[in-house]
Amino acid sequence: MRAGFVDEVADSLHIERKDLIEKDIILHQILSDLSKDRFFSNHFFCKGGACLMKCYLGYARFPDDADFMWKDLSVFAKNPRERKAYQAAIIDKTGSLLELIAKKRGLDFKCVRNNPDYVQIGIAIDMWFNVASIAADKLRVRSKITNMLSSRAFGAATALPDLVGVSRAVQVLFGSKTNDCRFKLWYDSEVLKHRQFLKVDLNFVRPICFPAKKGQLRGPLKGKDGEIESLFPQETAEYSRAIRFDVHDVRDILCEKISAVLTRRSPADFLDVYLICKKFGFRLENLEDCILMKIKSALRFYGICRVDLKEKISLLNSGKLFDWGTYPYFVLSQIDVPDLYEFHEAFVGFLKNIVTLLSYGNDHNFQG
Repeated sequence: MRAGFVDEVADSLHIERKDLIEKDIILHQILSDLSKDRFFSNHFFCKGGACLMKCYLGYARFPDDADFMWKDLSVFAKNPRERKAYQAAIIDKTGSLLELIAKKRGLDFKCVRNNPDYVQIGIAIDMWFNVASIAADKLRVRSKITNMLSSRAFGAATALPDLVGVSRAVQVLFGSKTNDCRFKLWYDSEVLKHRQFLKVDLNFVRPICFPAKKGQLRGPLKGKDGEIESLFPQETAEYSRAIRFDVHDVRDILCEKISAVLTRRSPADFLDVYLICKKFGFRLENLEDCILMKIKSALRFYGICRVDLKEKISLLNSGKLFDWGTYPYFVLSQIDVPDLYEFHEAFVGFLKNIVTLLSYGNDHNFQG
């Protein structure tokens, strides 16, 4: 049934990647259900890519997960034991809610803390290394893993590298107490013909520079499509309905995206920065303090960000930080490529200035 609706939406929107539409339909359903729960909607606001595309940018690309931030960070100004217990209660309550949503939507989810297929407590970093690359550069990979394991920001490793089998990748999961929680909701993809999951992430520690605001989260269907509506009236109504939710201020999202450009490995981050600046015309210089705060927070709480930052600075200095060839598969809107490259030149200069302003201590060597 879902596949038929996906086909109609894909034809209407002229989108080839039907698997992205399928995932977004399920994501929109989950967001709708979460918005109707009083506890969740009163205490969390929507952030990240889903917020950016569904509230601010109108589907320049498809979001691939749902990110939420606890509104009142002051409640975590407790001693560590009280804070951990308070966060655990929030995680359990949200997990129980997601179990109900999963049952309603035909998804596979169990709020089982010791099963990382469903719940990852603390920040979970998925690092994938191609086995052939490992064979070619064992020393580099071994050194990188050793550095990450020795980072003071990491807790115990929840899984060590699995190097068995030439066709397998290596997944390394690291935990850092309860700064984040990730829920994985699984579904049988009718497009791809195998199991997929989407993530619902909760965060309790990242700094907020601008207050959250009232917003609406929308799907990509614009107006009424009579043919789709006649074939799939219930699905069309739900996917077209705006979801009322408190949302991250777009300036905060922009600052987090700039931080992410330097501290993680998603090709979407630079594109999102460009699209936000293109639409809203922000002067990045006016947001320097917030950007620096976001980066320092990432480095404090997530040890993997230290590794990524050092590599990103090296790429920044070599002029190889961005590769447009990795973007087109998820871009839905037309991109003015000459304008993008013009923005890129100015943005690289801005990033170099941000790196200079970070002013690390002597124990950090991030000069690349």
